[in-house]
Amino acid sequence: MDFKNIGNQILNLDPDVRFVTVIDINDNKFLFSQHALGVTNLLSKEESDQSLQFTLSAWKIRILYKNRLEKASLYLQNMKRLNVLVCLLMIIICFT
Repeated sequence: MDFKNIGNQILNLDPDVRFVTVIDINDNKFLFSQHALGVTNLLSKEESDQSLQFTLSAWKIRILYKNRLEKASLYLQNMKRLNVLVCLLMIIICFT
């Protein structure tokens, strides 16, 4: 699968999309990660890495309890300055 093409298509869907990351949750490998052109990072590199690790851990916990919670396919987190959408394929999309 061409994750670079998929990631770029998501980035170009809407001008409010700030950041897209695609992660293989089986081996924690980043398949694609990019900010939209002209976007200023809200977090430092270290903070971004910590945030992505937290998101990955939270998604894995949802998978552990999927039999009791129903299968998770989408997760949306609303924050004051940013929204984070996590999809089943572990595609993380940050938008305003």
